[in-house]
Amino acid sequence: MGLAALAFAPAAHAALPPAPTAPYTAITATGMNGSLAWTPSDKSFDQPSRSASFFSLGASDHGQGLHFWVTAPNGSSLAVGTYPFVDSYGDATHATLYLGGGPTGVGGCGPKSTGTVRILELTDTSFAADFDYAPGSDYCLGGGHGEVRWNSTIGYRVVTADKAPLRFQGAAGEGIPAQTVTLTGAGSDPVAFGSATVAGGGADGFRITGDTCAGNSIGYGQTCTVTVAADDSKAMAHEAWLDLPDALGVHRVVAMTSYVKKSLRGTFIPLYPIRLVDTREGRGLPKGGLTAGQTAVIHANNGFAPVGAVGAVVLNVTVTQATAPGFVTAFPAGRPRPLASSLNFPKGWTGSNSVTVATGAGENVAFYNNTGTIQLIVDIIGFYAAGDAISQGLCQFGQRCVTSEYHPMTPERLVDTRTALKGKKMPAGSYLTLSIDFGPYDNAHLTAFAVNVTAVNPSAAGYLTTWNGVSGGIPTASTVNYGKGKTVPNMSVVQANPCMFTGDCPESSYPRSFGVYTSAKTDVIVDLFGIYDDGTLGAGMRFTPMDPTRIVDTRTGLGHPVALGPAKTAKITPSAAVLAGNAQALALNVTAVAPTKATYVSAWCDGFARPTVSTLNAVPGQIVPNAAMVEISSPGAFDLYNNAGDTNLVVDVVGSFYFSDFDPSTAVGQGLRTAGLNPHPVISPPVLHVL
Repeated sequence: MGLAALAFAPAAHAALPPAPTAPYTAITATGMNGSLAWTPSDKSFDQPSRSASFFSLGASDHGQGLHFWVTAPNGSSLAVGTYPFVDSYGDATHATLYLGGGPTGVGGCGPKSTGTVRILELTDTSFAADFDYAPGSDYCLGGGHGEVRWNSTIGYRVVTADKAPLRFQGAAGEGIPAQTVTLTGAGSDPVAFGSATVAGGGADGFRITGDTCAGNSIGYGQTCTVTVAADDSKAMAHEAWLDLPDALGVHRVVAMTSYVKKSLRGTFIPLYPIRLVDTREGRGLPKGGLTAGQTAVIHANNGFAPVGAVGAVVLNVTVTQATAPGFVTAFPAGRPRPLASSLNFPKGWTGSNSVTVATGAGENVAFYNNTGTIQLIVDIIGFYAAGDAISQGLCQFGQRCVTSEYHPMTPERLVDTRTALKGKKMPAGSYLTLSIDFGPYDNAHLTAFAVNVTAVNPSAAGYLTTWNGVSGGIPTASTVNYGKGKTVPNMSVVQANPCMFTGDCPESSYPRSFGVYTSAKTDVIVDLFGIYDDGTLGAGMRFTPMDPTRIVDTRTGLGHPVALGPAKTAKITPSAAVLAGNAQALALNVTAVAPTKATYVSAWCDGFARPTVSTLNAVPGQIVPNAAMVEISSPGAFDLYNNAGDTNLVVDVVGSFYFSDFDPSTAVGQGLRTAGLNPHPVISPPVLHVL
């Protein structure tokens, strides 16, 4: 027998009319576009029209008409038996069959469809026929089935479904709710089901998770259910059908489609810097600071993103007025505090560090202070999306959320004011505009810059602030906090100048830029080690946060047995747990602890030449933390270099980056990786603005 499709039948859950009794009059049909069961109990039937070669039966319901007719092959009379048919204009060997109209638009399978019609009863006062559309016919991929009775002694079998077609949609990896189809017997005879299966070209996109129909028979008004889940493992569209065979060989089917789009999980959304916490004035946390052993919790999403959209935040965390040496740990609220630190400091210190941390319950972040009393300042500069919730609302300033992917690159020095300003420091209250030209196409899609910013030999204590250089003026937030005469680095992700707020820049876009402000007279070094784009360039990375995990502490021999000596390099290979999820780069917090000489430390991908720029700079006896985003080699390793003296190093991992759209181990992946970004940007001379 053939295939029959089920689709939405409005009466499936309504009160059923009385059960049919002989003699039977009915028009039933199930096709890929719907199903119906019309009987005289609730529909108005016309008297049939017939001749030796023709039979026609029609019905109506509140102005909607349904019409069935069948003609014998050319030159033949219609008789009990089986005929191949076409949907229009039969010939000497094919009957012609038509079914059209009805509230669901079931009709026939369409022009050029083929199938088989079986005339079961044909007298002057009665008629019965079953028909099946062949699967694969035009407009009728899954086939179709129908049964027509007029004043017949032969019963009919029909089943309606409460929902069809099944349509699944969602984002990859974020779960798509399963759907349950309830089947209801609506004919005079029961239907005995076999086991449901999924068929069609996209069958691998679905799976059956429950089937109460299998092995059971349902009569008039009785029900059974089949539950189907869609595969959300990757972005893809599927079309298939749920195949529900019965004991007589009829395969009723429910059409199914799924559309799984690429998730936005792990994309970065740059922000104009916002101050979330300042315990000196009671902003975000009570005034007075954090005491020894205290853990304070803040809400990380203060309205700059849709609720539930923030998976991890990129913060600048500053400690000042420390009454004792200690450390601060940022971690997801509601989870156990990890053995890791975000910021280490001596007594009396004022300093900051870039901290990336996953959010916990309620999009909250916890801060632990281990000893003494500190004043805590927290600024947010961006966040990583928790999932597709980021597409369900607006972000900062009521604008669309600009999701971005990360591209690491060979570090480029954007400015060193010791040479760029010809021996003159940046004046207090001034700022630089730094412009980088990747070419018209790449410029049009850049959203943010990953930079390392260093204050060198300030004339007084103060701070640096990085921002897009335009929006809202200079923000009340800091990137680097420095003391007089110190050398203080910090990593930052800086929003690019804001043509991004009004959509993509034109392809003739000017170079992208950002600003660096100083509150006190100082020299400044800025190194570029990566960019973010809007996902257009390809081969971009997304971020997976993790609870902070310590992988190196040379004081205890973790990760490397001893402190690094002068001009020494250590190869670091994290555990498989840290590298899970196809990690291609790591987000680190690197701390130099009490070097014996003034030094710098560099972190980079193992197997590549050491870069000419540093990750952090430290003076003897100093504790200096800095964040770093470091690519790893195919075995999963990176290198650490210490320039001078003996230096203990501590490294914590806060997350990893992965390629979202290809496998980097393949030849195609390698081609995408190298083709995604212009590797040779043109760096314009800095422009100094004195306020």
